[in-house]
Amino acid sequence: MELNKISNDMMVKMGLMSKVLKSAAGDGMQFDVLYQSLLKAVSQNEDSQKLSDNIMSSIPGQNLQAMDMLIGQADYKNQYASENLSASASNNIKGQELSNIKEVNPVTEDAKMKQIYASVNKYSKQYGVDPNFVLGIIKAESNFNPKDTSPVGAMGLMQLMPETASYLGVKNPYDIDDNIKGGVKYISQKIKQYNGSKEMALMAYNAGSGTMQRRGVSSTNDLYKMPSETRNYVPKVMGYYRDFATKSI
Repeated sequence: MELNKISNDMMVKMGLMSKVLKSAAGDGMQFDVLYQSLLKAVSQNEDSQKLSDNIMSSIPGQNLQAMDMLIGQADYKNQYASENLSASASNNIKGQELSNIKEVNPVTEDAKMKQIYASVNKYSKQYGVDPNFVLGIIKAESNFNPKDTSPVGAMGLMQLMPETASYLGVKNPYDIDDNIKGGVKYISQKIKQYNGSKEMALMAYNAGSGTMQRRGVSSTNDLYKMPSETRNYVPKVMGYYRDFATKSI
């Protein structure tokens, strides 16, 4: 449903919701983000009337985190309902079993990329992770920049936090081989922890297993409960994963 097709009744409700949100979040960025997400969710959701009624009935006394989760649930269903995010599908892209996937090869003669791909192949084999999946993580995390540092201090190709790097035995997070070894080891642990689900492993890799537990995430269908960064991160990595897997066939 397009924005200009929202009913008059819906527009009235949206106006009321905006006032309630503004009183809770203030007239700043947080309000803008929440309201734009709400508007998008209502305009795109086929059952927008039911969605708006649910939001209106749940707004009084509701904190902003819960409000963000409610909007995120609708947004997630709109964006990703058509994607198969099950572990069996992600582990069997294009009908290939992990043991049959060939080593990945760089499409460039660049020495840095050759080194990255060599390390990805080496440690993917050692820890039993699809190398295309690792490439998807690296693409999303650092866009293949070994010297990348995030605003919160995550380092290198697979954006390892200092405490995580220390736990994994990574001595130099900006070293290509050392970073990839630690990152692949870590994601392999998360895949095992979540019984082979790459999507669940990605949620933990991005936001932490503690965040998942606190928010009651028990399956891939609960992605909407995660912070917006993680809701965007998981399908982004899975998209890159599919792209790399297709190229390697």
